[in-house]
Amino acid sequence: GTATSFTLTNAGTAKAFILNDTNAATNTSLAIQSGGVDKLTIDENGNLTTSGNITTTGTGTITSSGVLTAQNGLIATGGASITGGINNNTGGISNTGAITGATNITANGVVTLSGASPLTLSNANPAITLATAGVEVSLAMK
Repeated sequence: GTATSFTLTNAGTAKAFILNDTNAATNTSLAIQSGGVDKLTIDENGNLTTSGNITTTGTGTITSSGVLTAQNGLIATGGASITGGINNNTGGISNTGAITGATNITANGVVTLSGASPLTLSNANPAITLATAGVEVSLAMK
């Protein structure tokens, strides 16, 4: 077909393009379509919806002042810095590598330790508590 385009150049300091929705309802302000089907939309409240991906380039970031939700999993390459704890909703944590700086690790099931030195107590007065007062406990070593 014929090559077409729309170019808008703003050499000033004011906004280059304004969409002003004066209707009381929340409407789609911008719709990008392919074959008549919406592929990316932005409503007047700034909510962006896409059937594709959101990709940043260079040193770009995606920042949320609210909750950032990943419905089919979240992959963080280069590490993740999480403030406020992790609730994995009983999904388990696997392939963690080393976990350092933990002050308490609590488990309600079996904890399996493996490796050449699976458990090291390295402070000056290491203590292991196997039960609470008045409760019998057994320890088997092989």
